[in-house]
Amino acid sequence: MKPTAARKKNLPALLALAALALAALALLWTALPPSAEAVERARPRLLSAAHEMDDKPVPWSNLWTRLLCAKAGRMDRIALVFTHEIEESSLDPEDFAITTRSGVKKTPFCLTTSPSDEENEDRTIFLLGDFGSAVFDPPLKARVVGSLTTEPNLDNVIYDMRGLSYDGVALLDEAPSLVYAELIAPAERESGGSDCPSAAKAALRLTWSRAVSDPQDWSATFVNMRGDSAAAAEAGAAAAGAAAGSSDGPFDAAPSAIGDRRDEDNNTNLCLSVAGSPLTVRVPKGFVKSARGLPNREEEVLVHRAR
Repeated sequence: MKPTAARKKNLPALLALAALALAALALLWTALPPSAEAVERARPRLLSAAHEMDDKPVPWSNLWTRLLCAKAGRMDRIALVFTHEIEESSLDPEDFAITTRSGVKKTPFCLTTSPSDEENEDRTIFLLGDFGSAVFDPPLKARVVGSLTTEPNLDNVIYDMRGLSYDGVALLDEAPSLVYAELIAPAERESGGSDCPSAAKAALRLTWSRAVSDPQDWSATFVNMRGDSAAAAEAGAAAAGAAAGSSDGPFDAAPSAIGDRRDEDNNTNLCLSVAGSPLTVRVPKGFVKSARGLPNREEEVLVHRAR
């Protein structure tokens, strides 16, 4: 049946009403509060706790910590890694409690973000003090007991992390583990903050559970990315063995360089010569080693965006 003249005349008005209805629905959707799952994902977590040093003097290479904790003498050190960056002005040794295997509770003598003290690395805190014996009574649990706060996120939200805890502190002789990966913001990368070549089109920061060595061979390291077919083809040309994907599909890209090297902290930056949206990063066994020479295991973790 052909539309009548009246229907033809009303068609623009109906289309306008439909557009208004869609706009209203879109506005309503954006105004809805985030789901409980999304809110839970946004909350900070304590990702790892690792016993790094047992009754040892702070290395001279870490001069700032040595000066800060000069009266402590020989100490234990525990590295804590959080999902969110910490507001350093809120840091206090009394904010933390370490419980040993025997149930004894310990308070750090002092703490620092050094050696992970570069901009945007301050999700790692190093606690120093007496945390039991690595052999007879090792640290078992780390807990935030004071008002430790995060830096404001992109929505200017600040979280209080009191009550966060981690059971099963990694022992002194355990290997480092990759616990967090994030896409370095373009502004930081372009200003040289990633320590990547100026030609790099993307960079990732990898955060480990404990301080690690400088990577020597990254040929088996791949970042799974999403992008167009041109980016996939570029990745295939740039990295031997990289699998080019279809248009708008995933593809693997190998890093072209490593940044943030030789500073004895728990961060490693991957520099990429291709653009795209990183999804996961996969590192091979032995990509890095702990201070005691233990290699990491093969791991793959999700890549996060700036919070």
